[in-house]
Amino acid sequence: MIGKCRSLGRSGLVWVLPLALAACQVPPDLPERRVTESGAPPQLLPISAILDQAAEASGRTVATRPDSTQERASALRARAQGLRGPILPEGERERLLASEQTLR
Repeated sequence: MIGKCRSLGRSGLVWVLPLALAACQVPPDLPERRVTESGAPPQLLPISAILDQAAEASGRTVATRPDSTQERASALRARAQGLRGPILPEGERERLLASEQTLR
């Protein structure tokens, strides 16, 4: 066991010594936590109302979320339809294909 401790060397002492000192530390005396019953808990508000107020104050538009599953599905289908189609414009695609042929 002692041989293993010696194999740590100085770099091992850098880690072991602070950990050993921290383990010997006496925890501080903390005051007792007071639990008071001072009435009803605060009322929680929906975050959407707060975000709407902030957006109106800043002049930004608020993106609305569809309420039903069908509305969400149709919104996703419309978004997917907008993403379909060619990625590159036709002229750019032809130029890239032509440059590929010249590189071969």
